[in-house]
Amino acid sequence: MRSSRFCLAAVAASLGLSLFAQTTMPVPDADEAPADAHAALVEGEMAPDFTVIDADGREVKLADFRGKLVLIDIWATWCGPCIASMPHQSELAQKFADDGLVILAICASDTRANYEGWVGRNGERFHFLTAHDPAGRTWRDSIFNTAYGVTGFPTLFLIDREGRFVGQASGGGPNENPAVTRLLAKGGLPIDTSHLPPLDDSAPKSIPALTKTPAVASGPTPMLGMGGGMRPAARPGSRLGSVEAGEVAPDFSLPRAEGGEVRLSDSRGQVTLVTFYSHGERGPEPYAVELWRQVRDQGVAMLAVATAQEEASFRAFVENSQPDYTVAWDPTGRSYLESVAYMQYGIGMFPGFGVIDREGRLVGGYIGVGDRNAPLLKELLQRAGVTM
Repeated sequence: MRSSRFCLAAVAASLGLSLFAQTTMPVPDADEAPADAHAALVEGEMAPDFTVIDADGREVKLADFRGKLVLIDIWATWCGPCIASMPHQSELAQKFADDGLVILAICASDTRANYEGWVGRNGERFHFLTAHDPAGRTWRDSIFNTAYGVTGFPTLFLIDREGRFVGQASGGGPNENPAVTRLLAKGGLPIDTSHLPPLDDSAPKSIPALTKTPAVASGPTPMLGMGGGMRPAARPGSRLGSVEAGEVAPDFSLPRAEGGEVRLSDSRGQVTLVTFYSHGERGPEPYAVELWRQVRDQGVAMLAVATAQEEASFRAFVENSQPDYTVAWDPTGRSYLESVAYMQYGIGMFPGFGVIDREGRLVGGYIGVGDRNAPLLKELLQRAGVTM
């Protein structure tokens, strides 16, 4: 599992891409069931109708949305770019609901169990409709293969109010997808495109993967791949995942060990050491805890977020160690593609460390195991004005 994610990241680097740019994942088993060569949709023609099943087991048809502008998002729980794009899709669904936009996110080439698990963890977070393709993992039978010609995830199709095909876009990531913005404008939504970069038809449209990505990490936590190690060389400690030094650190709220919720912004006004760790009952790196204890009298806060692990391991660590700093658990568990670390910080390698200044901006960060990183952490704390 680790090697496949590393290879995916390495291919991305060789193409000059970031995994957090707008990218697509190939459909698993596409070699066995290639998209129909005659499945290209024609602009202005009626889009093929389909029936999918929503989270409550009800049938949903494309025809049900006549009179609405429908953005169909074909995704899967195993697709990192798909998951990363969902917060922005949710913003679009809310912003343009009064203009008649409906976003229907259809989980395809995936099991019903994986879809229902995702809905259970995320259903209340997002403001678009979801459904499952009844073809499940049998991609050769999926209408999105045979009639829509999907070859990579996510792929998005815009259908007008009369049910006619407007156009399509591909690629996912945590930010705005210019291709989707242009597509929505083409469909008649009042959306500004003046800020978008020029069209670049020469850019790669997908990153080839050597093997498919699992729906939920069931073995050891992935340590390589979706994160900070594959970017161009930069000053050590100049970023944490996809967040650059000087940027406001994304806020989040998670359950804290003693009950209730903790927000990163709760420590605004203090220098904060935040770490995303996946060591289970071992807890965060001991050298980081020791460094924090040396400077806490200067008003430095520490927040350790247990990531990509189940609650039992988190609770065992808290009970056995009685930490004197704030600890929180990310309830997405081993579904790390849905975690705060991945979704908001672009971290897929653990442990990750960041130092945040009193105004809430990232001073710097890094990803790495072992006390050989202690000098870098000291330097970041000093950059934040802490006396070492």
